Amino acid sequence: MSEFTVGTLFLKEYFELISSTIKVGNYGYHVHELNERWIVMLMEDEYLSKDDTYKNLYVLSEIAPLLYFSNAEDHEWGYKIFHNKQIVASFNLSYELKYQYFLDIAQTKYPDEDPHMLDIQLTKHIYNEIDASNEFIEQFNNQFKDINVEQFQLFGVNVEELRDIFNYELLRKLDYIHDVVEDFKRIVEIEEMEWINNDSEFER
Repeated sequence: MSEFTVGTLFLKEYFELISSTIKVGNYGYHVHELNERWIVMLMEDEYLSKDDTYKNLYVLSEIAPLLYFSNAEDHEWGYKIFHNKQIVASFNLSYELKYQYFLDIAQTKYPDEDPHMLDIQLTKHIYNEIDASNEFIEQFNNQFKDINVEQFQLFGVNVEELRDIFNYELLRKLDYIHDVVEDFKRIVEIEEMEWINNDSEFER
């Protein structure tokens, strides 16, 4: 079973204000101490699929900047920063983008072959073709267009160190890009955000 982690974080100094607003607004969210710096807020609408969820987060973002963080280990990870009723930064890195391109090309060129059983050199050739594709490059790079790492100053994070890990020109050429999320968690100091979601067994 692969990890699925999701939660909305805010700095510990805002705990009382956020907690009282959640209670008065009857939001039904649960807040828990993550570590010495951060509080994590868990809610049923983990994927932010409802308008009411956004409305609630916008209200809370007037009290404190919020960091929504998600990590679906085998598929993607990302974040959103809510501040003063706006989303001021967002990011989502798909682990499957290049692989999907590979499947599409392999199935088009070799329809009678299992893409996973292709010769190693042929597989490498397809991936080289993908790396040179303007369409792939544009789609990969677009994942970084709203990262706005300077907004992490709201949380007292070292922005320059964070900026270094979002080198999309380098990341695009790597075969394995799963380590970036761990670097992100270390810099932001949320290493404890692992296997945490609305089903986590915190005391409530």
